[in-house]
Amino acid sequence: MGLYFYKTGNINQTYLKGGGKVATLIKKNMQRYCEPRPTVAVRFGIDKDTVKNPELAMAHVILGPGGGSGREYHINASQCIYVIKGRVRWFIGPNSEEIDMEAGDFLYIPRGEIHGNINLSDTEAVEEITCHVGVSSLEDPGDIHIEHLWKK
Repeated sequence: MGLYFYKTGNINQTYLKGGGKVATLIKKNMQRYCEPRPTVAVRFGIDKDTVKNPELAMAHVILGPGGGSGREYHINASQCIYVIKGRVRWFIGPNSEEIDMEAGDFLYIPRGEIHGNINLSDTEAVEEITCHVGVSSLEDPGDIHIEHLWKK
């Protein structure tokens, strides 16, 4: 037995020869970018457009120097973050408790918890992986936006 790769419409699938499904590979050319925002770039990797019936959505996020996201909470999803590069400050809960993260750190934010972040550097970008658990797209977590934190 061995692995073979094929594409069905927009969905990439990797199968074990003999028909057993093993994994789904999303090549870079199959990923899509969200609408540009002033300080945040998001590249969608795992979601309903690249995987059949996923139980989560995952993306690569870049926070520009001094940039970040507004405070919000998700009605439909928990969020997990892994920092690849840089330093980022998260503001968690109704009182904006501060949590500083750096490369190699993970953060779990339960569904319904208020959160927002800001890049701690004015010269270097932050790179992170974000995962929304319980939804099939980063556009489906039921965001409730509260306020903006980033520099203009």
